[in-house]
Amino acid sequence: MPPPTERCYRAHRTVAALTERGLTVHACARIAEETEQLTGEASPVVDEHTAHSGQVIVASGSNADESLPSWLRARDDFRFIFSSHVPKTSAAHGPIASGRARWMGWNVHPRLTDIVAAAEMTGARQILPAFLDLAAALGPILVQTPEADV
Repeated sequence: MPPPTERCYRAHRTVAALTERGLTVHACARIAEETEQLTGEASPVVDEHTAHSGQVIVASGSNADESLPSWLRARDDFRFIFSSHVPKTSAAHGPIASGRARWMGWNVHPRLTDIVAAAEMTGARQILPAFLDLAAALGPILVQTPEADV
């Protein structure tokens, strides 16, 4: 099996957090296998034939465009929580708009004001931005070379 991806780490943390709260967490085969690879413990596996609406399921297929979420989206008895970006053109947008699903995303691309506030609060000597032009806001503490002391 290839090494785990960042998506995998996020899924296994979700499985762990839900399990810590006393829930029995089921997973699609991919998430169960990756979780077992990372933790040594696998969630019970469900597929489009064995999943039922009383289960808590963590599955790959972020916008219900593919895999287990796309099959379950066709069943009216399932509700969803999406945690990644949901474009208006995705299969997840309709269920969110109708109230059948919720979007509970987390911001992996913080706003400029959040980055500046974090830099000021922590007394950062250097900042290495990934997606923003921070030169005007951060001035001399901004790292503008591909190499930095960390």
